[in-house]
Amino acid sequence: MRMTRREFVDELQKRTEEVTGYRWSKADCDNMITIFSQTVMESLAENRTVQIKGFGEFTYRLRPAINCKHPATKEDIHIPACPLPFFKASEQFKRMVKEVQI
Repeated sequence: MRMTRREFVDELQKRTEEVTGYRWSKADCDNMITIFSQTVMESLAENRTVQIKGFGEFTYRLRPAINCKHPATKEDIHIPACPLPFFKASEQFKRMVKEVQI
């Protein structure tokens, strides 16, 4: 089951009120999601990992360079190595997901 961004904003709004006693606006919650994701992406672009205790670590892995053939022309192609974003879930996160009833 997938949670849309709108549903995530609604859930975040509900939970911030439970935790802080203050009801954030939907716009504030949406902005927090944007700020969080931009901060993670910018950190990775600056070769920095983002580690959130109890949640996980955002980092990157280097995809190795490969040599292959273009499927249409059969020409040899070299695809250079490049970094790919990667998320490693914390043990606590893994335990919670493991308990999900499928």
